[in-house]
Amino acid sequence: MTGPAAVLLDLDGVLVDSMPAIRQALTEWSVARGFPPELANRLAHGRRTVDLVRLLTPELDEAAEVAAITALEAAGCRAVRPIRGAAGFLAGLGQTPWAVVTSGLRQVSLAKLTAAGLPIPEVLVCAEDVLLSKPDPECYLRAARELGAEPGECLVVEDALAGFEAARAAGMDCVGLGPAAVDYPGELRARIADLTELQPITTGEERT
Repeated sequence: MTGPAAVLLDLDGVLVDSMPAIRQALTEWSVARGFPPELANRLAHGRRTVDLVRLLTPELDEAAEVAAITALEAAGCRAVRPIRGAAGFLAGLGQTPWAVVTSGLRQVSLAKLTAAGLPIPEVLVCAEDVLLSKPDPECYLRAARELGAEPGECLVVEDALAGFEAARAAGMDCVGLGPAAVDYPGELRARIADLTELQPITTGEERT
């Protein structure tokens, strides 16, 4: 079995453990706006910041609210750490092209990768690069196009329902990572706990 032509990875929860920083930022923002932090944290997973703002505070200035959340997230990025196995996994890809595809803003995404000590990919598709959030497939189709790979030859690694659905809509195989993958009723190439379990799949040595 041969490996994929390209590997497309979500960022938060797949490569970096940024959830504490995200939760803290959204909690501070929510409290300041007068609604339950649990609501913002639940709705944020897989959504662009601008879409979260449009959903929760449509009456407020969109650009100002996005800037406020971005500043809070950026301030918390110093505590971001890599997900177990992330550095080794990326190093092990060798010549296989790869990209990071995230609903986060570019400024914050670059800060997270840097704080975690992970390499910056040549292709980084962020919230500013697409019109629609996951589960729309636009982000993954764009990454494949920039890498010169056919969608059906790409492997996606995701940890959120919206990401699983985006990969599926793009016609790509998807590996689900973490708790959301366990509960996902749809088809996934594999379900893994962290990236230490993924190397055989990407090298084409997956056991059946």
